[in-house]
Amino acid sequence: WENMQRDPGELYRGVRLAQTLEWSKTWSAELNLLEREFVEASRARQEREETERQAQQRRELAAARDLAQAERRRANVLRWAATGATVLFVVMVGLALFAFSQRSEAESARVEALRQRDAAENEKRLAYARELSVNAVDNLSADPERSILLALQAVAASTADGKPVLHEAEEALHRSVQASR
Repeated sequence: WENMQRDPGELYRGVRLAQTLEWSKTWSAELNLLEREFVEASRARQEREETERQAQQRRELAAARDLAQAERRRANVLRWAATGATVLFVVMVGLALFAFSQRSEAESARVEALRQRDAAENEKRLAYARELSVNAVDNLSADPERSILLALQAVAASTADGKPVLHEAEEALHRSVQASR
């Protein structure tokens, strides 16, 4: 070791150092100054390497802890994003269902309005046919031909859209024809 200019590569390590340290506890008086320096340099180097190894482990542990913390934060962000997306999806589904129900209600209202319009038009047509029938009967004595024309128009108005003849219109037509004879 002295001839190699105290090259650190020549120092003992591992099992060989452990055996030398164990032996030197018992036989330290047998060692000369150079041997003691060699054993002490080997022990100091082993302690430095162990300290460096522990420092490296602490750095790796800290880096792993930082990485785990970053992963937890990322997982929390993803969890919140997933929760937000789920809430948004539920709201959108709710709005879609609401829109569908509103559409259905609007369609039902439209159909009801058309039904009411048709019923009103039918009532208007029947009222017109009844009015023509009454006028036909009222004009029997004054103008029988006019009564026939009014009764025919009442029959035509009452049978629009394939409906059956209104009884009043049919009766007015019979009476008008009989009065014109």
